[in-house]
Amino acid sequence: MMPTQHQAATSIASFFERSDIFHVVFRPRFDAQCLEFWETGAYPDPHWLATYLAVMGVGLLAMDDEASTSCLMPTGDGRDLLARSWLENSLQALTLGDFLKHPSVESVRAVVILNQFWATWEAGHHLQSAISFNTSVIAAAYDIQLHLDPDGLSSQPFTPLGAEERRRVWWAMVTVDSLARTFLGKTYSPLLEPCATSTRLPSHLPDEAFTSSGDFDFSFNPSSGSRSMALVNTIHSLTLLHHKISHLVLSSPSSDQIMRHHEELQVIDVEHHSSYLPEKNTSEDFSPRSTMSSIVRALLSLAFVRLHRSPTSQTTSTSDLAWHRALCRQHCGDFNFRLSDST
Repeated sequence: MMPTQHQAATSIASFFERSDIFHVVFRPRFDAQCLEFWETGAYPDPHWLATYLAVMGVGLLAMDDEASTSCLMPTGDGRDLLARSWLENSLQALTLGDFLKHPSVESVRAVVILNQFWATWEAGHHLQSAISFNTSVIAAAYDIQLHLDPDGLSSQPFTPLGAEERRRVWWAMVTVDSLARTFLGKTYSPLLEPCATSTRLPSHLPDEAFTSSGDFDFSFNPSSGSRSMALVNTIHSLTLLHHKISHLVLSSPSSDQIMRHHEELQVIDVEHHSSYLPEKNTSEDFSPRSTMSSIVRALLSLAFVRLHRSPTSQTTSTSDLAWHRALCRQHCGDFNFRLSDST
């Protein structure tokens, strides 16, 4: 069942307000595409409908009963059932569009958003589903060369926004996959191997820095723009560093190697605390920015613990190690993740 325009607009607004963690959807263009779809029924890509439905499903699930009531939306089980139907229709739209046979950036984007649902639905009990779903799309991402940085694809020139979208979608897919594996106690993330990709991290530029045609907006003032992409990149960078640490501690690292990674983590910790940590008891505690900040803290804790559990570690005292371990479980408990003993 397709949503009404009111349901769609309300759920889309909720997604960007509450659930837009990895910024894989360029909102100005998406809003324009939605308006055209509501007016004419036309959409730009066979897989766009999957993104449209996934955004609405995740956005509706992010609303509590108070927000749903104020927006004349279903509450409780009715809200959950409606959102689940949109998410199932999103998957059906991907299937009807032969997303594995004819992949596109749009189809991978839809999968990233669907995996946000699988990774968090029912207290994170579907993390294995997220990994399984992601695995089916990885080959498709390689088919369209998302693993190669767009600047190196001379045969396929991209607009500045087109290049950024490819980087955002690729790294979001990689990070969701790695996070799911990490919180299941796994240490191997094949997409983070050095030979797996040449795609650079996205820039810190927000959506406002680009025009609807995909070029740079030279009237954009960086000092007035959102800094949320910097926080997204902190998550990506931490995911990559955590992967390196997981491999390092399995190879009897030297104390110098451990100290180097320890210092990298400390730099990220200090920068994040000074720049991004949201104030408690504010509305921001429920924003994507707050969620991203919590993910950063959880990854920092996990990385510190894994690094300091190395038998050759000389960088911390026993009391510090116990503190980091407790902090790790505290942050991960916020997401209701079940940490395995291997963490």
